[in-house]
Amino acid sequence: LVPRSHIVLVVEVISTFPHPFTATGEPSIGRSYVGRRAKTAEWVSAFDPGDDKETERSCRQTLELLRHSADPFGRCNYDPGHITASALVFSGDRSQILLVWHERLGRWLQPGGHVEAADPSVVTTAAREAWEETGVQLDAASPTVLVGVSVHPIPAARGEPRHLHHDLMFRFLASDQSIRARAEVTEVVWSRIDSLGKYGVDGAMNRSVERAVSIATPLAGRTLQ
Repeated sequence: LVPRSHIVLVVEVISTFPHPFTATGEPSIGRSYVGRRAKTAEWVSAFDPGDDKETERSCRQTLELLRHSADPFGRCNYDPGHITASALVFSGDRSQILLVWHERLGRWLQPGGHVEAADPSVVTTAAREAWEETGVQLDAASPTVLVGVSVHPIPAARGEPRHLHHDLMFRFLASDQSIRARAEVTEVVWSRIDSLGKYGVDGAMNRSVERAVSIATPLAGRTLQ
């Protein structure tokens, strides 16, 4: 596992931020948030990848995008790419993680996707995508933790050129394990953490999972107000 001394745990107590859930567990996406760029930069700046050089490089690239791009969240911003957000959703007992089959990339991934104009934050984006793709009910009482930053290429398809996703991976806990494939997702599974290898998940996700399971308590770390 990633040494705990090398991890700065950045957490956000959901009640202190624009709330991403309705009473039914469905993300609320009707708010605007003018400080989204600044808040995203705060998340990335506060995140410490330790001795993970690949993630350190991704953090630098993402901060450069946020500082210099006119539209860092726009999905048509292909050069140098755009921000996305994804959800590492753990079961309540933290023994399993939620995976979806991504048809375009032909692999198992965590739920996630593009930032919509109505999303007040990248945290909301990750929560919304998890619910839209899997129907999972997220525990709104549990803090959200940034556990990974990954800049990776997306192949050309559907009229889009090859481009980069600057993905922020957030840890969530599920309030129950009821799931179903939705939206563009064809398969959804709960995988035991020690069985992720058979699903062929990539190094960035594995390292993010290691950070997430290294958290001793859901309230460890620094709360962003």
